[in-house]
Amino acid sequence: MGMSNLTRLSEFILIGLSSHPEDQKPLFALFLIMYLVTLTGNLLIILAIRSDPKLQNPMYFFLSILSFADICYTTVVVPKMLVNFLSETKTISYAECLTQMYFFLVFGNIDSYLLAVMAIDRYVAICNPFHYVTVMNHRLCTLLLAFSVAFSCLHSLLHVLLVNRLTFCASNVIQHFFCDVNPVLKLACSSTFVNEVVAMTEGMASVMAPCICIIISYLRILIAVFNIPSASGKCKAFSTCSSHLTVDLLSVGAFKSMGMSNLTRLSEFILIGLSSHPEDQKPLFALFLIMYLVTLTGNLLIILAIRSDPKLQNPMYFFLSILSFADICYTTVVVPKMLVNFLSETKTISYAECLTQMYFFLVFGNIDSYLLAVMAIDRYVAICNPFHYVTVMNHRLCTLLLAFSVAFSCLHSLLHVLLVNRLTFCASNVIQHFFCDVNPVLKLACSSTFVNEVVAMTEGMASVMAPCICIIISYLRILIAVFNIPSASGKCKAFSTCSSHLTVVTLFYGSITYVYFQPLSNYTVKDRIATIIYTVLTSMLNPFIYSLRNKDMKRGLEKLISRVKTQMDMLSTAQANKIHEP
Repeated sequence: MGMSNLTRLSEFILIGLSSHPEDQKPLFALFLIMYLVTLTGNLLIILAIRSDPKLQNPMYFFLSILSFADICYTTVVVPKMLVNFLSETKTISYAECLTQMYFFLVFGNIDSYLLAVMAIDRYVAICNPFHYVTVMNHRLCTLLLAFSVAFSCLHSLLHVLLVNRLTFCASNVIQHFFCDVNPVLKLACSSTFVNEVVAMTEGMASVMAPCICIIISYLRILIAVFNIPSASGKCKAFSTCSSHLTVDLLSVGAFKSMGMSNLTRLSEFILIGLSSHPEDQKPLFALFLIMYLVTLTGNLLIILAIRSDPKLQNPMYFFLSILSFADICYTTVVVPKMLVNFLSETKTISYAECLTQMYFFLVFGNIDSYLLAVMAIDRYVAICNPFHYVTVMNHRLCTLLLAFSVAFSCLHSLLHVLLVNRLTFCASNVIQHFFCDVNPVLKLACSSTFVNEVVAMTEGMASVMAPCICIIISYLRILIAVFNIPSASGKCKAFSTCSSHLTVVTLFYGSITYVYFQPLSNYTVKDRIATIIYTVLTSMLNPFIYSLRNKDMKRGLEKLISRVKTQMDMLSTAQANKIHEP
């Protein structure tokens, strides 16, 4: 009774894929063939696995369940769609609509969790092959399957009950070919705020959890495969995962395009830039071009110096070279487009380009942030535990820290871009910034940005504060250790190894905190200037900060420059000899 629906509608109309009568029969034939192929293919897989004793292992057990789930998943949607292709009414009753929505969510989530379970299965098979049978035993397989089914049913029931509490009193035309959650929510007269919050928290968690599980499993598999000495062993390991990875990528792609579809009416944005005065454009172009070239040259020199000098082959310089590469990418995401706009009259950026720029800006910005935290940990171990530095900061740990930084940054950025992608943009398309940053784009949205702001101030704050807290704790421990060093020269040496890193941290986090951790309504032109500090200035200054205060880096750069000079002298001598030859 408490959850009873208040709708005045008894049925919905499914708009389908096309409203043109001449398209209905060809679409019917196409989807009928696809459905029959799906049924036949998946049934053959189930029968083959059930009838062959050699296929009675966890990998094929989960594959047979996945095939069954795929049959059910498709059957929830396609038969009704086929009927509607040949029907004039294309109606679906309210009860049928909610039933279809429930089972669509159930089997979709089962698919998602089974893919995660299969990734775990591949991880155990490749990384722990001698214990595979004992680890992936019948009891564990049953528990994993039971959890996948139970959680999927509860998750789906929650979302359907939340839809059932809404009032539908206006249009009953669903702009889709089946009863999916988002198209149905668009028809509600009552507030869908609770639905959206649950979708963006519990819903996002239920999708991201298996996704993170798959990424971690394959990162561990990747590390294990690279440690296999033989090429044939590597190929065999990759071949057991390739089909599973393909399905994962297809599933994620479908989720992005279907579950998080954008409702915008705009095809492009206009970037206002740093100044709207025509006389400022060429001087700004010259200034930022010089800064960009200095950034590229400086960071490339750092990378080449570290890679070419055997004395710089340790974790500190390994992470510094990765930071330099991330800085190049970070700046390249923003500056080239900004330079083009300085000399262009239109200053437009397409919607797809805008979201792409936003995604990679967040990715490399977060990688920078986490690398600074990792480098603080490295300095802590080097100063507070110098005798065990080599064993603690080993190659495996460095690789894992780097892999985590990259994986988390990608997932964090994807979350924020998907949240932006769900918004409606129907008024102004003028972004008050020189690139597609999150806050200026949110200010243009017609629909509510409450969820975006909540996620930015919770998950976003956590993703920035976690490395920041890590840096603070590391340097507090370093400070305590340094004060216990008896000699003044020892204290100076310890501080000198950290001073450059601390300078970069202060510049980076100071400007980010100023720009992002304030209410959206307070976002002003001053923030554009502050953004330049961490997007362009920090990346440009990093090579100078790390090289001018570091004797090893100075020596490495001098060796690199002398080697380049030698090579150039040899080339010029060879060319001169060719000219003088008769």
